[in-house]
Amino acid sequence: MQIFVYGDGTFHQELGLGAWAFRIPTLNLEQTGVGPGKNSGRFEILAMLHGLETALHESVDLELCGISDCPEVSELAAKLAKLAKGNGSNGAIKCSTDKLDL
Repeated sequence: MQIFVYGDGTFHQELGLGAWAFRIPTLNLEQTGVGPGKNSGRFEILAMLHGLETALHESVDLELCGISDCPEVSELAAKLAKLAKGNGSNGAIKCSTDKLDL
């Protein structure tokens, strides 16, 4: 079964804050987050990382497909999903915001 993870991020330059969100309609999952950063790319990637990790917690047997309005993030999502599945991962992609500095 192919699962689509939709992710998006935004950033406010003057405040130095950004937000991310993902939605996985098939699994009825969604999540949002906010935090400091330097550009919108960080939050685009965080959305996808959190979405993929959440989907993988449901089952490592899922075929994941990341959808983003940023082509580079969609490509990264495809590589991460393949990597996590190939390693027999327990669903952890290590996207803790306190350890991740993009």
